[in-house]
Amino acid sequence: RAAAMSALMELPVPPQLQKKGEDPSSELGPDQAINPWPSLVGWIFLYPENCLYHVQFLRMFQAICLEHHEETLRLVLQKAKFVSRAIRSCKAGGSLQGILLICLNTLRLRSQSLPPSAFLRQFLESHDAWKGFQDELTKMTLAQQRPADGPAVPGQEKASTSSGLSLDLGSRYASQLGFEGMKAYDSDPTSSDIELLVRSSSSDSVGGGGKKKKKRKKKNKQQPALLEQKEKEKETDEVSEEGYEVEVEC
Repeated sequence: RAAAMSALMELPVPPQLQKKGEDPSSELGPDQAINPWPSLVGWIFLYPENCLYHVQFLRMFQAICLEHHEETLRLVLQKAKFVSRAIRSCKAGGSLQGILLICLNTLRLRSQSLPPSAFLRQFLESHDAWKGFQDELTKMTLAQQRPADGPAVPGQEKASTSSGLSLDLGSRYASQLGFEGMKAYDSDPTSSDIELLVRSSSSDSVGGGGKKKKKRKKKNKQQPALLEQKEKEKETDEVSEEGYEVEVEC
């Protein structure tokens, strides 16, 4: 999958997204293929009612996020400005809001699992519109996940709202978006250090126990010889005592 993403990124970007000073005619011929990602992003906003395309785009978008293919993410997020356009569209409402909320939450969840040096996390943390949209994103997502209220049934309590629903990694919502088993990045180095110390101390105790066992075995080997020597000394003492008694009786 990563090889296919890298192969696409070898294609030149459309002329309108090229840097200033570059000559488009020197790179693009009449039949030259171009990178499809800017068009793929644009079609989302150009065809808001095309649900079939939305499903396919979501699969591709989740793939580059899970892979964290930095080159593709730079093109989609920076040059194609997907985050800014998605936030504006979500605030405006409409039929695109559902698919865009899933895409934005995919970015949010993936960034939680990345170290601070990763591109996606740095990009989102430096994006003013993204940071200002986090509360609204949570509220919109909770409203999206809240079950619809049906007709009241006599004798049954009303279904609880989704105010206590978790939207972070490890939740059911994250698993539904493809993040099952993925954990948030642990920025505390002391936890790993403590784990290493525990492992080293346990290995040392195991080694020390082995040495003690060997010493005990040596002691056990020496014990029969010592017992034999003590028995001989005891016999000689008894013989000498018997001889002394005989002399006294005479």
